Amino acid sequence: MARVLTLPVVLLALLPAPAVADIIYVHPGGAGDYTTIPEGVANATMDDTVLVAAGTYSVSYPGWPVVLHSASPTIVSEDGAEATVIRYGTPFQTLSGDHDCRVRIIGFTIRETAQPVCRSGDDGAWFLFTDNIIVDNYQGLDASQGTGLIARNLICNNGERGIYTFHYWGIIEDNEICGHDRGIIGACCENPTVRRNHIHHNAVTGSAPGIDARQSENLVEHNGTGLFVGFGGEAQNNIVRYNEIGVRFNGSGAIPFHGNDLYENTLYNLKIEDCWSGPLDATMNWWGTTDPDEIAASIWDAEDDPGVGCYVVFDPWCTLPGCNVTAVDCASWGTIKAMFR
Repeated sequence: MARVLTLPVVLLALLPAPAVADIIYVHPGGAGDYTTIPEGVANATMDDTVLVAAGTYSVSYPGWPVVLHSASPTIVSEDGAEATVIRYGTPFQTLSGDHDCRVRIIGFTIRETAQPVCRSGDDGAWFLFTDNIIVDNYQGLDASQGTGLIARNLICNNGERGIYTFHYWGIIEDNEICGHDRGIIGACCENPTVRRNHIHHNAVTGSAPGIDARQSENLVEHNGTGLFVGFGGEAQNNIVRYNEIGVRFNGSGAIPFHGNDLYENTLYNLKIEDCWSGPLDATMNWWGTTDPDEIAASIWDAEDDPGVGCYVVFDPWCTLPGCNVTAVDCASWGTIKAMFR
């Protein structure tokens, strides 16, 4: 007996088949679908992966830069960053006017370029930028106007800045960022999460990602200023040491600032530059000493210059590095203060 298709089944049968993701293989010797990265990206959809064989790919014209937009594929090296190198020019640029550009680049060394990714105007971008080596470029990664994930990269010796975070709202984690004027630098109005990075040997500032940044669990050492903490941000559970100034603070005193190890910074462990709604609650940090006079001497606040606006409250303090503030019951401050005297 013949089966009669009901109307919903007929409609389903008329729908196009779901898109199937392809792997587009780029091999410079001709053993793949294409020999250059621009060709591979141009012939891929957003569901595809452009898999790039080991080799050195020099940016030249025409073809480069690869223009990324809202339908760009994921670009992945086959054998990792050590084996897959992009050099010269500007390799990647986002499409002006497209507010959802996909910057999905995984596992490359990018060096001796003007900038790994050039951002265009006030457009947005979704970053999945991981496991790359970004070294010896004129500028580092421009993540402005973007969000997403920047993780597990080595970003070193890229001139003025390592990562530019003007209006970046995403996550920056598990990177090594070193050898710049400014390791991470924003300007205003950002809310990035910066965590578990090793930020070191940046001449001016290690990490100043924006006014509302959440900075935690970073190792910050051998910079001019280690961390800049501003406005509504927070800094918790960082190790900040061997910098000229450990932390520069400019903002409201009502921010989370606990669990940090702040010690052996040359001038000050903490310097208040401008503060309102104080005092700044900097209790339960380790200052490299348990002597309150030595702790106070390592802090610049309204006690030193009334014009900066706020005093710093540092009592109770930790007696050892790495104190766990999450276990502290705020209702028992009196007992805790007695313990840490």
